[in-house]
Amino acid sequence: RSLLSMAAVFASHLERGVSRRAFESLLGQRRSAAAANFIAAPRLLVSRTMKSSATASASSAQTWAGNQSQEEFMQKDMCILVNEADEITGHASKKDCHVFNAKQPRGLLHRAFSVFLFNEREELLLQQRASTKITFPSVWTNTCCSHPLYGYEPSEVEQLADTAKGLTPGTVNAAVRKLEHELGIAPALVPRETFKFLTRLHYCASMAPAGEGADWSWGEHEMDYILLVKV
Repeated sequence: RSLLSMAAVFASHLERGVSRRAFESLLGQRRSAAAANFIAAPRLLVSRTMKSSATASASSAQTWAGNQSQEEFMQKDMCILVNEADEITGHASKKDCHVFNAKQPRGLLHRAFSVFLFNEREELLLQQRASTKITFPSVWTNTCCSHPLYGYEPSEVEQLADTAKGLTPGTVNAAVRKLEHELGIAPALVPRETFKFLTRLHYCASMAPAGEGADWSWGEHEMDYILLVKV
């Protein structure tokens, strides 16, 4: 399949909550695991994400520190708030964005990105989210999912004038940063000009209540930029 159709199929099944086993079966992939960290299969590669507290740093350590705890990330990282037209309305901490409660039953709508990384054989690299993640821990997903942030250089704030032309330089800056942080993929291996912007998806998904008797939960409410890249 083409990279576009593969990404579209994976995204649609991920959204519907299809399990990794069912998805592999759908693609006709029945090879067993060949290694502890990477599983090679026809058209599918899988990796387990590093914990957020790992010491891997972003490409510019002076502007964004990648060796923080999950709680520090939630408090210090500022997500970009938008309305349903993807127009910027402000910024808020990652923690505030992902809390679903009576005051904000759908959290705060903010920008995110999802990277689908393919190799020259058109195999897609998947990752399993760390068990320490606040939202959807241990879930299998596409190569890298995260957020462009407010207040850093190089800027990760997207301008809609660029997006209208199919250009997403700010989001690509964020994607390069997180590919190195989460998977150790050096920026030189994913040149910014090789990223292809596919579309944006507006979605919302909540988790179970945070605890017994809790009146709030964690969740995602995102304007998600879909990026494809081939290495």
